[in-house]
Amino acid sequence: MPESRTNLHPEPKTSSPYFVGLLLRYSTLGAAICLLLAGLLLMHGWLIVIGGFGVGLGIYDLIQSKHSVLKNYPIAGHIRYVLEDFRPEIRQYLLEDDKEQVPFSRQQRALVYQLRASSAHWCISVPRTSVTPMRLVR
Repeated sequence: MPESRTNLHPEPKTSSPYFVGLLLRYSTLGAAICLLLAGLLLMHGWLIVIGGFGVGLGIYDLIQSKHSVLKNYPIAGHIRYVLEDFRPEIRQYLLEDDKEQVPFSRQQRALVYQLRASSAHWCISVPRTSVTPMRLVR
C-alpha cells in the first residue's frame, strides 16, 4: 500500500505551504493591483481603467458569499467560468480529431450542417445492422 494512504500525518513538501497557497490564490488580484498602480504612476488612462476594474472585481469577489470559487480565487474564478462556457467550442474546434465519433464525427456534423442550411428538408437514415455509410432519404 502506498505510504500516502498509511501516513495520517504527512510532512508538508515545502517549509511554508500556507504562504504558497495564498500566493497562488490571490496572484490575479495582486496583478490587478500592480496594474492599477502602474497606471497611476505612468498616468495611462487605459491601465487605470483595467486595473481599477480588476481591483473592484477582486474586492467584490472577496466580500460576496454566494460562490466559494470566486471567494477563494478572486478574478481567476471568473476566468474559470468563462472557460467553462466556451468548453464545447474549444473541444469541438481545437481538441477533437476528424474521425473521433463522440457523439458524431466532424464529417457527419458537416453533412448535417450542410443539409440544414439547404432549403430542402432531408431525413438521415442510418441502418443499425450494417456498417454502411449513411443514406439520404427524401
